[in-house]
Amino acid sequence: MNKKLLIAIALVAMFTIPVVFADEIAEIESTINKVTNLVSAIGGAIAVLAATVVGVMMFQAKDPSERDQLKERLKYIIIGLVIIVVAPQIVKYILG
Repeated sequence: MNKKLLIAIALVAMFTIPVVFADEIAEIESTINKVTNLVSAIGGAIAVLAATVVGVMMFQAKDPSERDQLKERLKYIIIGLVIIVVAPQIVKYILG
């Protein structure tokens, strides 16, 4: 009998907590969105700057092994940029 009562209380709490704390939840989501936008902007700017620097270094490189290393760096920069673009969408999907 006590188990059924606990389950009933848990169900009532589960359905009423989002209603009671709706403003706080909206504020938290807003803050998370602002942080993800800021991190995306800063990370994107750094990635574009790094890609530009590596691109210039590739044009100046004379040694083929050095060019291969710079191509690897550029590949990792592009992967990071893709992650920066996709991460906010994943966060919005999880929160939504």
